[in-house]
Amino acid sequence: MDSNSGKDLPIQGIAGIILLLIFVLSIFPLLFGLIILATSVYLIGRQISHALFRRDRKESSAYVSIILAPLLSLFIIYLEIFSIIFSPYRNLSGLEAAFLYGSLIMTFIFLSGFLDSHREQYFVDENLAAFTRRLSISLVPFIFALFSATKTYLISLTYAFSFAGLLLVATTPFFYFVDGKKERLIRLSSFVISNRDFYLSGFALIGFLTGLYIQNSKSTFGDALIIIIFIAGIGIIGRGLYQGYGSLSLLTERNSLQIYEKFNKKENVSDIMKISRMGESIKEFEVQGNKERILIMISTYLSEAGFSSDEVEKFLKPILEYKLPVGYVLGIEYGRDKIRREIDKRTRIVDGLLRSIARSEKIYEQ
Repeated sequence: MDSNSGKDLPIQGIAGIILLLIFVLSIFPLLFGLIILATSVYLIGRQISHALFRRDRKESSAYVSIILAPLLSLFIIYLEIFSIIFSPYRNLSGLEAAFLYGSLIMTFIFLSGFLDSHREQYFVDENLAAFTRRLSISLVPFIFALFSATKTYLISLTYAFSFAGLLLVATTPFFYFVDGKKERLIRLSSFVISNRDFYLSGFALIGFLTGLYIQNSKSTFGDALIIIIFIAGIGIIGRGLYQGYGSLSLLTERNSLQIYEKFNKKENVSDIMKISRMGESIKEFEVQGNKERILIMISTYLSEAGFSSDEVEKFLKPILEYKLPVGYVLGIEYGRDKIRREIDKRTRIVDGLLRSIARSEKIYEQ
């Protein structure tokens, strides 16, 4: 009797689990259906990613598997979760939408940050990964706009956050082009990024005033707001252009040859002091990218060694032609890998210069 019951237990257990699943599915058929749909979307996305990887489209493969497929599948899950939470409170549909899309934006920020941190593993270009992360962060104002939109008396804040978000999203691509190779794009990107903070506050102000106008459009105060918005818009654009011109002129690469010619003179200092200053100038160039001091010190040294101006210019040509990436000048955040590569590049320039000088016959003649 005991042995028979022992053999029947596994079958009874499986039957019990199946009946329990049938019962649960009968109560929440839509929930499980959406979970299956979300899982299917994710798996199909991974399959598409695998196909792209096999065709050597590695960046597209990474974006599909890490960002697109998870976002689509999680959107389906978020949709059902918040629908269940807010189903008893249909008057809170606006708050439901705020939580839904806010969660989606936060997920995008997390996924883009993960992609940026693991870009080498997934063969994604550093600039493209950083651009994606900045783009996701640029969507944060829309989260505040979604929640403020649930209250009619906060409509001014809704427009302020929305205008600020639009400005951030529209200007984010310029971070990708600022360290490119096309001079016009570099100049335009520099202009936009150097004025980004000013325009951000300006657009937020115009959005806030627009919200006030919508609330008071039928009053005399509304007519006054139209005039204020127009004046503020003209002022912001004019001031932004003026600041952009000034900052762009500062960002323009100075002619290093003129720096050399200006300081191509002998200094009455001791040899020990010269060696000390030479080392400091080399370190400053390698670590920070500042080349003024190294040009002064090396050109002075070569001039005292008897080299002509043309010979000095030839020695200094690698440093003269080196340009600090515009992103560094603008204070754009860079990863450690990119900073290290830039330092290595400057170190190789200095090593090559010192080797060329050491091989020169005039150095041996001294």
